[in-house]
Amino acid sequence: GETWGTFTGGAAVLDLPLVPGGDGVYRPLDAVPWIPVGDPPPGAFTRFLLTFADDDWSSPTMIRDWVWNSAGASLDFAGDWPGVWTVAWPGPDTATTWHRWEPGNDLRLDGGPVLACTGEEFTSAGAWPQVNYQNRGHVTLTSGPLGPDVLGVRLTHAVELERRDAASLMDAATLFWVGPDGAEIPAVPLAGWPATVSTLAVNALQGLGSFAGDTLSVRDGSVVWQVDRIARPEGGGPWRLRLAFASNTLWRRQGWFVAGLDPLASLEDPGGFRAAWQGSALRWTWPWRESPPTEWIVQTGDPRTDRWEDALVLTGSTPAADGWFGTGGRTIPGTAGRTGARWVRVIARGGPGWLGTQPLVVPGIAARAPDPHLTCWPNPAVGQLQILTDVPEGARPRLAVYDLRGRLVFLRDAGPGRQSWTWDLRGNGGWPLPAGTYILRLEGLDPVVPHKVVLLH
Repeated sequence: GETWGTFTGGAAVLDLPLVPGGDGVYRPLDAVPWIPVGDPPPGAFTRFLLTFADDDWSSPTMIRDWVWNSAGASLDFAGDWPGVWTVAWPGPDTATTWHRWEPGNDLRLDGGPVLACTGEEFTSAGAWPQVNYQNRGHVTLTSGPLGPDVLGVRLTHAVELERRDAASLMDAATLFWVGPDGAEIPAVPLAGWPATVSTLAVNALQGLGSFAGDTLSVRDGSVVWQVDRIARPEGGGPWRLRLAFASNTLWRRQGWFVAGLDPLASLEDPGGFRAAWQGSALRWTWPWRESPPTEWIVQTGDPRTDRWEDALVLTGSTPAADGWFGTGGRTIPGTAGRTGARWVRVIARGGPGWLGTQPLVVPGIAARAPDPHLTCWPNPAVGQLQILTDVPEGARPRLAVYDLRGRLVFLRDAGPGRQSWTWDLRGNGGWPLPAGTYILRLEGLDPVVPHKVVLLH
């Protein structure tokens, strides 16, 4: 191939003495002299072979590729797959993996491909949304090397993970930057992480920041995507972006889905689809300023259940210096008063389909008690059953289990708030319950919340 530079004097080989620093790291005594040649086209790189030697020892040869101008090729997944991408499993379990779902799937309105981190058996989008990752999973997806012209990445994606509480997760969907030596640096979206992985989770990525999503948001049968920006680290390179997913030992959801990874040559533009309150006005930015949508839809609802209602449809918004004002001085229907809707978001058509902002709490509204919620898994259950209850503050319900004859076989208090615990499928007397169908009920609420489960042996 072509050569895009040489060492001083046109040399192709260079011997450099290394000296130890105070931190124990050996570095070249002098700067490495490199003379660039020509105008590298997109994707051009120079491959360096490195060998370290002492008086009586030499290392194996290591290969490092320096990309001069990636122009986004290192983030492309529409062409050959996996191409420049690398899928790896840091642990022994490979039952959760990254797929490239072909164009024409239902997740995108524009028919483009999707990267899907879910169970290994779901090689296409044909079974979606009836897909799930596996427990105890840990899988990474690493891009090709990015050129020095790429200052960041715009990620268009959606996640559905197990949540522990409002601020912490049991599963993880996070990001790293990988340097030329393979070292990982945790990445942080410019908008910050919405949650962290609980230290109580049996998860290889516990304690790290993570994207969060209780229920994959869907409209018109397709995903409502979110947009985040991630800035590249300063200094050396080339850098690779790594998407890391890890799951807890209990419960499985759909996973992590990616519709776009776009290189950013500047971080000055809005870049993401974000909403914020400025006084009583709702304000948002749009990722693609050159192609704003024809209408914005302001919705009220609940992100935990993906139940949203269109409250306002706005047309003809005019771009401001750094975003759009959407509501002017108008009141968003359904949000007025102490009993109004607790959450609001903005959605619009663009890019792969529907895009949505992170839900925001409506200012000035007291936190409305959530609807009581009871979930159990796995179902059918063998040996144990994981139970999740979500109860309004101030309520004092109980969890009762009945057989099909209506006999009470198990009873315990279910305190307020969000609680998760494991039931060993034994009755109040300590004996194992026989196989069969049982009815769980959150009692002491109006209305009572029921759930049916099958126990197996």
